[in-house]
Amino acid sequence: MVELSQSELPLGPVNVELLQRIKQHILQEPKRLQMNIWRNRFSGTNAPSCGTIACIAGWAVELGDPNMLLPERTVLDRALELLGLTNDVREYAQLFCVRYWREPWKTAYANAWENQERKVQVTASYLDFICGLKTAQDGV
Repeated sequence: MVELSQSELPLGPVNVELLQRIKQHILQEPKRLQMNIWRNRFSGTNAPSCGTIACIAGWAVELGDPNMLLPERTVLDRALELLGLTNDVREYAQLFCVRYWREPWKTAYANAWENQERKVQVTASYLDFICGLKTAQDGV
């Protein structure tokens, strides 16, 4: 496992438009976000109306390239391309892996525990930070 310090997380230019689409998509229906699942179909009483749950990378692919069929390409590889990121784990981990998110978002997400709406609010705020629309000093 790669261990990263906060100073080792240089996020390069990103596809702000796609990240903002992801933000709006998960805010519209919080059940759509599951940060521990790339992308999956889901049914049942807790399922979102669209039947799809995904993490940030999964939604990047679902919204940016909805016709992509797996396993032709991995979700990670396509998400990196769509978002304009490299395949350097030090870059993409700070977006796709909550444990490498910047503070205060990492702690706020962990503290949300089973509160799905709060997790989505924290994630949406973090996406704004990644897009340069807010700073850590602005808070969650």
